[in-house]
Amino acid sequence: MLTGLLLGGAGLIGLVAAGTHPPYLVLVLPMIAAGSGMALTMPAATSAVMESAPADRGGIASGVINAARQAGEVLGVAVLGSLVSVRATFVGGLRVGLIVAGCAFLAGAALVSAWPARG
Repeated sequence: MLTGLLLGGAGLIGLVAAGTHPPYLVLVLPMIAAGSGMALTMPAATSAVMESAPADRGGIASGVINAARQAGEVLGVAVLGSLVSVRATFVGGLRVGLIVAGCAFLAGAALVSAWPARG
């Protein structure tokens, strides 16, 4: 999960550094990093929730993680969309949104790395 969060955060913030008219390769590498980071994070988060739930509460844990994921996606789109729309230009707003999303990933990575491991 930590690797996914760090990779996703680096990819999103890397897109900010790409500039306004970058070559495709400059866009592709951060996009691959962001997408790979998201793909590594969600299964690990789901697994962590399911492992921490008692066996007789597995269905409830599954439902809660699914509902939380969907609510987080809706809230994230709304917040980032509003950040994009309040700027004078689309690119300026997109940069702010990418920075906020990247920092959220990195904050998640800090939480995961600080969380005590269960043994």
